[in-house]
Amino acid sequence: MRKMAVLLLCLSVSAPLLAAEVAVIPYRIENSSDQFNETTGAEYAKLLGLALLLKKGIEPYSPRELEVDMKSFSIDPRRSITGESLDALGRGRFIDLILTGTLSRSGGVYTSESVLYSTSQRKVISRERMRADGLFALAEKDIREIFVTYPDRAAPGAGTASIDVALVLDTSYNVSRDWDAIKTGISTFASGVSGDWEASLRVYVVPFSDILTAPRAARAITSPLSLKQDLAAIGPKGGAGPAALGGALAHAIDGVPWRAEAKKVLLVISNSPARDVSRAERYALKARKKGIAIYTLPLGRIGRDEAEAMRQVAITGRGRSLPAAYRQRVYDAEGKAIDLFMQSGRLFHARSFGDQWKSGLFVEGEGGRTVRPKPFLSELFYDEKRHDVNAYTMGERYGDIAGVRLINRERLESNIDTLLAEIGEAHAVRIARGGAGKAVAKVLLADERLSIWLSLSDRALVGFFEKQAAQGRYVTLGVMVRMRPDEPYGFDFSPRRIVTGLEAEHVPGMAMTTLREIMGKPEYYTASGLMRPPVWFIRVKIERIERLRDEADIRD
Repeated sequence: MRKMAVLLLCLSVSAPLLAAEVAVIPYRIENSSDQFNETTGAEYAKLLGLALLLKKGIEPYSPRELEVDMKSFSIDPRRSITGESLDALGRGRFIDLILTGTLSRSGGVYTSESVLYSTSQRKVISRERMRADGLFALAEKDIREIFVTYPDRAAPGAGTASIDVALVLDTSYNVSRDWDAIKTGISTFASGVSGDWEASLRVYVVPFSDILTAPRAARAITSPLSLKQDLAAIGPKGGAGPAALGGALAHAIDGVPWRAEAKKVLLVISNSPARDVSRAERYALKARKKGIAIYTLPLGRIGRDEAEAMRQVAITGRGRSLPAAYRQRVYDAEGKAIDLFMQSGRLFHARSFGDQWKSGLFVEGEGGRTVRPKPFLSELFYDEKRHDVNAYTMGERYGDIAGVRLINRERLESNIDTLLAEIGEAHAVRIARGGAGKAVAKVLLADERLSIWLSLSDRALVGFFEKQAAQGRYVTLGVMVRMRPDEPYGFDFSPRRIVTGLEAEHVPGMAMTTLREIMGKPEYYTASGLMRPPVWFIRVKIERIERLRDEADIRD
């Protein structure tokens, strides 16, 4: 099998992949239909292989070669798969691990039941059952849980930094509805801020509630498995008094053994209104003097005034506040769907939305101040004395507020995991700022209809693109879309997250797109897709490449 050379996050093409080779057999489909059939099972297997490569650096076996080999070894996903047949495939093709399973769908929710088989041990070594609203999220969960003992792939420059993180975490009963999303998001945040744990990362959990408080002796968490285990041991209990947040901030700033050389981050996740705001701001100022950046994540019970107070704490700590947004679909008496949204105590409805709500409901101004709601939203104003509404009750209260009879409602969704991933990625960029270097070249990417310039700050990539330009062939590129209102199309591609060297056979159709499709709805491609931030794949030609002026500037 031809080895793939993959450049991820501008990593060198010589960076070794892990030794294990994994074959992903198409998943068996339960309760198939015209839109959910064997093709879906094969596409999901490709998606898992892609996620495995991007997240863990483990090379997937060629889907094209696997299809041929499955026939040779009489393996059919629609029928029983025995250990003997997998052993024979592993021995015959030198495959270490084989991943397969069953995929089902019910009520818009996908469920995977996955098994990981070791051909050397001749047994199943992992079984996981996962649920998610979409296949991208499901694939990420599967890879994270099945391969939890495998380290995540390193990000560029991460190993040069030491990072200390204090998680000031509301553990009262107020967070119970969001607890799973919080745990998932914290793991993603830790991975993002540290370059997939390549940095010397120490995480300190500082819980606060009436029942659970921070331990006197802070314990550093230094691995993704330890973080998962520590979060699993915490369960939301009790309330959180008005002084709880201030006390937790005090403990985090003064009680955590911050390393002098480390980059310092304090992340506050709270669903309990804080009354002693002045105390919190004083501690934020103290954190600032210690070089600790503060990020805050207000959840669904936090109203407008409390959210503004948490924003001020973040701004004082030279960080950022990202309030969680919530969405719930309800149905009126005619069966028509209405989408409800809430962020920072403000209620909205819309008839269609896509995924753009996941990046927040407001257009932001300087310092994260909300300027106006996004255009797809219509705000609902109501008497707060008559209607006690928060993100968790909006589906129940909407009928009375709007004078509409409702017959059903779907489960509540939030963007908590998306925001935590964004915070981790954003602070990683902040740490690395100046290390990535300025643009050294720009490349004109073109498909059959559009073209767009891509800036390059990594010299190893310049040679790759020059070679592709000389050959004049279409190449498959993985890109991260960024909203850029000043650009001609309103978006560009991040020079920090470029995936090269993948043949089209390794990329499922659901992860492929075109420049025109991105131009039509760029916000969708920044909020949805595989990985956080999402990586999308395009087929383009290299029309032109220009090296930029390389003289030193005394101001740089």
